[in-house]
Amino acid sequence: MNLNNRESEIEIIHRYIDGSLTMDEKLKFEDDLKQNKALYDLYCFEKTLIMGIKNANSNSLKDRIIEVENEFFKSHKSKLLIMKNFRIVAVAASLILVFGLVYFLKPKAEFNPDNAISAFYKPESDRADKIIGSFDQAGFANPYSSNDTFKLAMKLYKEMKYKDALKEFHAYLQAFPNDKVAQLYFGISHFNASNYSEAITVLNPLANDDAFEQKEDAIWNLAFCLMKAENSEKTALAYFNKLAKNPSSPHQKNAEGVIDLIKK
Repeated sequence: MNLNNRESEIEIIHRYIDGSLTMDEKLKFEDDLKQNKALYDLYCFEKTLIMGIKNANSNSLKDRIIEVENEFFKSHKSKLLIMKNFRIVAVAASLILVFGLVYFLKPKAEFNPDNAISAFYKPESDRADKIIGSFDQAGFANPYSSNDTFKLAMKLYKEMKYKDALKEFHAYLQAFPNDKVAQLYFGISHFNASNYSEAITVLNPLANDDAFEQKEDAIWNLAFCLMKAENSEKTALAYFNKLAKNPSSPHQKNAEGVIDLIKK
């Protein structure tokens, strides 16, 4: 194939992909694709290449292209003409022929849920403080139980003594099994004690209970539990998306951050 013709074909392909062809040019090119298998194969190659480059880290990609280009053209008296407007793509195509397509289409690094936990997770504390402060308040308006076992469980929770808190929550819930607030912190304590399966069992009903005031907290913790227990970000992603789409959720921004981290 004549090098100049190939260069012209690549330019037209790129203009077709970025939508800069006129309507007449577009129709002619699409007709050429149907009749010219070599052109169609080249189009498919260029399209795959561009997608690979877009998904790669742009800075490291450009650095590597420049580095290999210098080495390649020093050792090969190549007559390849690199178009000014398509320099990166043209050189990348040469590199793929030398090093293989896999070089640019490396699979993304495996997602580590511990990175998301470190960056965005912390045990619920604001409402826990209000609950603890309410124990010593008298009157019928107090929504929380004054039971000493629940009080001790919440204090241990705030002190991050989760294993000790679990014992007290368990004892309290034996007597008051329908206390959803206690169930929530029982589930969160299980998560922070690395008892992920137990946490999921406790938190799942609360995360699906529209009448529960702290439903968003239940969803937030359940998503992390699923991510750790099943080691699969896909399982938890639906829950993070639900939080991210809810502007009234206290976890909206952090959920968006977790989603970005998962999709990197």
